[in-house]
Amino acid sequence: PVFKDFIFAVNAGEIDLNLPATRIKLPASSDDPKNSRVQDIDSAKPSEKYPDPQGDHKRPPQEISGSEENTGQVLNYTFFQWHSYFAKVPKALIVTWGLIALGVLGYLIVKVLYRQDAFTYLLYAPWEYVQQSGQYWRLVTPVFLHFGEVHIIFNGLWMWILGARLEIHLGHWRYFVLFIALALVSNLVQFVFSPTVAFGGLSGVVYGYVGYLLVAYKINQKSILYVMPSLYAMMIGFMALGVFGVMDVFISGSVANAAHVSGFIAGIVFSLFYEYLWKRISV
Repeated sequence: PVFKDFIFAVNAGEIDLNLPATRIKLPASSDDPKNSRVQDIDSAKPSEKYPDPQGDHKRPPQEISGSEENTGQVLNYTFFQWHSYFAKVPKALIVTWGLIALGVLGYLIVKVLYRQDAFTYLLYAPWEYVQQSGQYWRLVTPVFLHFGEVHIIFNGLWMWILGARLEIHLGHWRYFVLFIALALVSNLVQFVFSPTVAFGGLSGVVYGYVGYLLVAYKINQKSILYVMPSLYAMMIGFMALGVFGVMDVFISGSVANAAHVSGFIAGIVFSLFYEYLWKRISV
């Protein structure tokens, strides 16, 4: 009976097999006096409930992203259930959608409208020139420039998968500040390594999100911050292939490796600072 209940729970989406083993819920037996549908493997951890993604999807993000002190429970969505939630509450992701829209606009300027004047004003410029001209936006705007359909599709997809988690976790303003900080760092480092090459794309920021989430989940253990290890492995693997020049064989142009690596490291540093150090200082 336990095995049948386990299969039922998997099919019903109550068990996410991609979670770490100690966090997977086993179905309780049918003679359970409390008639509960799931039970925790690790009894030392608080019990966790997986809400029906078709049910309480209208609840505010802050009510489902952390612990409820009054009940002692932690309400968790699985990795894929969170994406169901994201699709139903677009207002909760207004910054993420806005940033993706700006990335699409950058693609249209480069590949569809062919606006050379706009393209030039969005490219990165050294600090001395920025000070003299007052064009401070150029320290950030290269992240919105995209040079092909695959470029914007993949970056936009990763912004939605990773950025949505961070916007709900951090809130709109902190998330926007994180985005600007990652854009500044990744653009600057890429310019230092390739000052004569035009570059662009949200991938430096995306790798910053990867680094931030990797650390933040270890610290907070919130389901909203959980990303499957296979996705981390894929992203870091692609970054390594780019650094060693393998990716350049398969694409036209070159990969902004300095932006990727610096964004990833910056994400880790920012996460350690805010999620660990700042929260403990401010308590």
